[in-house]
Amino acid sequence: MALGKERQRIVVTDSETRSMEIEIEEAKKHEMDLIRADCKREDEVIELAKDADAVLVDMAPITRRVIETLKKCKVIVRYGIGYDNIDLGAATDAYIYVANLPGYCIDEVSSHAVALTLAASKKLFQYSRDVKAGVWDIEKQLPMIDLRASRVGVVGLGNIGRAYARKMRTFSDDIVAYDPFIKQKDIADTGIKMLALEELLRTSDIISLHIPVTEETRNMFGERQLKIMKSTAFLINTARGAIVDENALYEALKAGIIAGAGLDALIVEEPNSKNPLFELDNVIVTPHVAFYSKTALRNMHRMAVQTAIKVLMGEIPDNVLNRNEILLRRGAKK
Repeated sequence: MALGKERQRIVVTDSETRSMEIEIEEAKKHEMDLIRADCKREDEVIELAKDADAVLVDMAPITRRVIETLKKCKVIVRYGIGYDNIDLGAATDAYIYVANLPGYCIDEVSSHAVALTLAASKKLFQYSRDVKAGVWDIEKQLPMIDLRASRVGVVGLGNIGRAYARKMRTFSDDIVAYDPFIKQKDIADTGIKMLALEELLRTSDIISLHIPVTEETRNMFGERQLKIMKSTAFLINTARGAIVDENALYEALKAGIIAGAGLDALIVEEPNSKNPLFELDNVIVTPHVAFYSKTALRNMHRMAVQTAIKVLMGEIPDNVLNRNEILLRRGAKK
């Protein structure tokens, strides 16, 4: 480092894990400083990150108000795949790159979705509860769907959606999907049949969600969509809570409009213990843990800090979401 040159600062606003060993080690290699906090509110982020050259974030709010205070920041990296807590448009307006980590937990999330599918459709939790309460009665939780004869609908055929579909081939020969960005010819070798969303809802026995939260997908599964589904169908969500209208889902599950649900994401995390979904026996909820394995966790920390360092050293990694928009604006500005 040249004498007198200011060290670049990487700020971690918040993280699922306490350990920052990987980030500290990588920053040290490049003579950069790393600062860690546990921000939950805008004001906390602003105070911590106002002099940051790079920001690593998990769930803290990176709003337009926050971004407008980041006068030195060149890149914001999300610890994960979804980035709905970051105002991408505001970052682009400020010429700040935003990156996510699309490949770090494909196997983990797809396997978790399969696990929720099996547990919900085979009613494992209900039977376990019955047996522990002294009730040995097969018929109590019937009917139960026949997985081999069931249609599995996948909403969103990105990396995780495709991995889920591939794994579900073990249990069902009928895999269909909806994704407005993918044509049938693009997946000709997968055996997956592309359908319109309404047909997928109407004919699928299991529907698994693998889409990001956008203006188009927020509350995408509401009262109307749930009523189209089969009364024997199950909804699986390992993506984002905001995709599903929780009030509508509660009413649908309570009234038997659909048979059950497996959720790894809720609208509010951590949820209130009085969330009405928790009253129901036909819903399984896990604490947004689908991403987890020791390997995935290490990959997440390493990929996040390395992405930030690359940008600070003048590179633009492939996982930058607004790369083209910023380059176009810079070109027009010149």
